Amino acid sequence: MASLTQTAYFARKAIKYGSIAFVVLILLRAGYITIKKIIPPKPVPLPPPNIAFGKLPKIQFPEKKIPTKITYRLETISGILPDLGGQAKVYFMPESSVGFLSQEKIENWAKLLRFNQKPQKAEGGEFENLFTISSPINTTLKVNTLTQNFTFFYDWQSDPGFSFQSSPDEGQSLSLAASFLQSAQSMPSDINPVNNKIVFLKNDNNNPVETIFQEANFSKVNFYRQTADGLKILPPDPKNANIYVIVSAIKNNYNGVIEAKYLHNIVSTEINATYPIKDANAAWAQLLEGKGYVANLGNNPEENVIVRNAFLAYFEGEKNQNYLQPIIVFEGDRDFMAYVPAVTDNLFAE
Repeated sequence: MASLTQTAYFARKAIKYGSIAFVVLILLRAGYITIKKIIPPKPVPLPPPNIAFGKLPKIQFPEKKIPTKITYRLETISGILPDLGGQAKVYFMPESSVGFLSQEKIENWAKLLRFNQKPQKAEGGEFENLFTISSPINTTLKVNTLTQNFTFFYDWQSDPGFSFQSSPDEGQSLSLAASFLQSAQSMPSDINPVNNKIVFLKNDNNNPVETIFQEANFSKVNFYRQTADGLKILPPDPKNANIYVIVSAIKNNYNGVIEAKYLHNIVSTEINATYPIKDANAAWAQLLEGKGYVANLGNNPEENVIVRNAFLAYFEGEKNQNYLQPIIVFEGDRDFMAYVPAVTDNLFAE
């Protein structure tokens, strides 16, 4: 039988080494947790693209005169272009209609904006109607009877009482612009008034040009759509949203609103398909070959462009092409921006 002295000795040893083992286990666990945080787990691979819509129509970028000999230089922070993931969603865009009695509905809707006369057929298509007000100042409303997309213009250049006052500030401009769209029942749920960009304009020989607030006579409130799959939805010109309102400090029948454009196509986010996309380097090569669309040359008069970034987005043109398709956006100095279709070329219809 062990003596009390031996028992105490072994007990002290057990406590000592047990404590050391406990501390080691704690340190090992802490180290394991730290390593897990530093080295993220491998992402779960995505299923292959389902290409459920078959071949897509080619994106119809607007025709516009752009320089043909732009010199590009790539200078990203990392020195390389980003990994865009290899695939992206394409969303179905159904044809929109305001209903069977569309003409009657459009005429009743136009009365919300004080256009009480019967419309004329406007240039641009069978469903384009033009409403006019001639007194006291020429004011026009052109609206599509199928989509209810419209343009509004108050002919301020012919208004003898128009004075070039200082522009409303950002808060006032947003309030006036949002109020105009709401009065026209044209603020859909995927247009958040907070998602806007305000550009200040000054009069230059009856032509509004961009300026700073201190010199501005007008302000242009651009309303952008909410994102799709976390990606921006961009218009043909990133500086001119598909929905915008220009306001001034004058007091006309529209609380200072002198121009507006509303172009909004339905996007069915629940009906989508996945498609393989080009990598950023392939899209960059196409841009260098002149196969991209220069959305905004920006302040690059010598046509020497430094590109700083590339990212995925979606393109919403003026015409509904039935699908909201991804684009690869190249963003550069002095507001330069260019688009290249993201879906691999073999999946576009001829």
